[in-house]
Amino acid sequence: MKDRAYVKSLFLAHAAKMKISDLAATNEPYQFTCRLNWIPQRACMLVSSSDYWAKCLHLQKHGITLFVVWKHNSCIPYDVLCLEDGKHYLAYTCAVESTRRTKRTSKVFLGQLLCGVQSAFDTLKEMPYSSRRRYEVLLEYYTHRRKGRPLKVG
Repeated sequence: MKDRAYVKSLFLAHAAKMKISDLAATNEPYQFTCRLNWIPQRACMLVSSSDYWAKCLHLQKHGITLFVVWKHNSCIPYDVLCLEDGKHYLAYTCAVESTRRTKRTSKVFLGQLLCGVQSAFDTLKEMPYSSRRRYEVLLEYYTHRRKGRPLKVG
């Protein structure tokens, strides 16, 4: 099972190969300041990009500009550096095409809805009632903070 410590160790081992320079630790665990293609970034480690929504990071104020993930499986409004395929994805882009609704692409579609992508909302209107209702319930679930201590990111 992969966790944030695994992603951190993999990122530190392969940072030079991914055009990352000036790597420095911050006071927060699993966060670094670095330069990616000569642009200063504040990076946070996650196992997958869908953890951005699951850990309610979209409801917190933070100065993060780049998320380093093992698997890019959702649409988020920040740049993503995926360690699984070694690619840098810009904000609102996905690694998986979401034309068909499967278990794998449902997180991508949900991420597009949470980001406010209009084409995703147009697709949601055309879905059958049961599918549309399932995504509406998930939207409601992810837009509110849940009980417990939130993940500290800065």
